[in-house]
Amino acid sequence: MNSNWKKIFATVSTAAFISAAPVTVMAEKPDHAGKGNNPTMEMQPVDVKTERFTEIAEKRAETILDRLERIEEGNEQIEDRLEDYFDLEEDSEDDADEDDEDTSDEDEDSADEDEDASDEDEDSADEDEDASDEDEDSADEDEDASDEDEDSADEDEDASDEDEDTSDEEDEEELVSEEEEQAEDEELARMDEGIDSLSGKLGAQSNKLDAIEKQISTLKDWISKKVSTETELDFMQELDEELLEHRQEVLQLEELLNENQEEVKDKVEEEDKETFADKESTDEHKAWSVQFSSSMNQEKADTLNFFVFDENMELVSVDAVYDAENDVVDVIPDQPYAKGEQYTLVIAQSFDQQKNVSLKHAVQMNFTIN
Repeated sequence: MNSNWKKIFATVSTAAFISAAPVTVMAEKPDHAGKGNNPTMEMQPVDVKTERFTEIAEKRAETILDRLERIEEGNEQIEDRLEDYFDLEEDSEDDADEDDEDTSDEDEDSADEDEDASDEDEDSADEDEDASDEDEDSADEDEDASDEDEDSADEDEDASDEDEDTSDEEDEEELVSEEEEQAEDEELARMDEGIDSLSGKLGAQSNKLDAIEKQISTLKDWISKKVSTETELDFMQELDEELLEHRQEVLQLEELLNENQEEVKDKVEEEDKETFADKESTDEHKAWSVQFSSSMNQEKADTLNFFVFDENMELVSVDAVYDAENDVVDVIPDQPYAKGEQYTLVIAQSFDQQKNVSLKHAVQMNFTIN
């Protein structure tokens, strides 16, 4: 090849190379820019659906949490009644002071541990930065492969959108309907029916917690299927904590009742009592009016013990309320008495000698609700 042809060939080759290079660069830029936006667009429907499922689950969790709060209120009422019966208020204040001291010590230890953990986190953060740089290099290598998958994913989007619209309506109906929630509330309310003893009330509280535990378990299964098996939701953790806390409350109250109820029965049996004639009533809410030989008031009434026992000699929850108009103390049941059951009303001096009001002797009366 002569020198002229070599020059011409070199010129043509160089021009072809220069003109081709920009074309290659321009072809890459739209693909690269498009690739940066498409993943966000593809993830959006999934995120929206997950968010909607989470909202449905959270609404259900709020309903269950309301039920747990009502159980907590019931526990507090039972605790108040036990404190009234057994003069436990002073003891509980002392225990609270001790608990506060222990909690303070634990907080100090926890603060020290947090400082050490903070130092470890700083070292870990430095290591994560180095690992992040390596991940960026790896991500660049994967870009070309992901471009090919995007076109295929776009073709599937339209078909999947139609399936999602159809399944969304079914998913919302799969959790719990308003009718089912109403039935659940009615079931919990029935657990209190016909129960008047304190031990029975605590048993009902425990049964309610069993029912709510099943509701929480069903909700967890639904979340696992619709959201993710690895998703940790704060409101679900709160449900678990509240359930455990109220179970512990019931156990502590049962222990408190068992310890003090036996002591009360022993003391009542040991006292000299004047026995009144048996009474009958058809009123499940019967309030027995007790008149004393001397003038009374609510403060004096509070220093006496008004006990009602069922046939099993278990304490029934009652309240002693002074009626100033008639100068009597009404003994009122917190829950309706059971039909066909016999009860025993005992009025005695307080076991705390510092609170004694002059009472010649204890009084006992049996009554039956027909």
